[in-house]
Amino acid sequence: MDELIDGALLVTPAPSVRHQIVSGELYAVLRAACPAHLRVLTAPLDVVLTQSTGVQPDLLVAAREDFTEKNLPAAGDESWTAQSPYGDTVVPSALLA
Repeated sequence: MDELIDGALLVTPAPSVRHQIVSGELYAVLRAACPAHLRVLTAPLDVVLTQSTGVQPDLLVAAREDFTEKNLPAAGDESWTAQSPYGDTVVPSALLA
């Protein structure tokens, strides 16, 4: 996966089978709990944080109206990112309540 971080290209290797299993299970849990005004999506999808920083989290949850046809222009105030050796996840804090 390729990401642009502060103008530098970051290339990471393909995820492991374990990573994909965990990501898929987490997607199912998030999707089942997701309110109608939010959407849960999986990678690859660009999240444009600044002009020089764009990421592709493994999973992301955001308001349906925040998505464009091409990307998610910003992570938004209600989002957080969980980073691990297996990838990143962007989830709105409201979903965790």
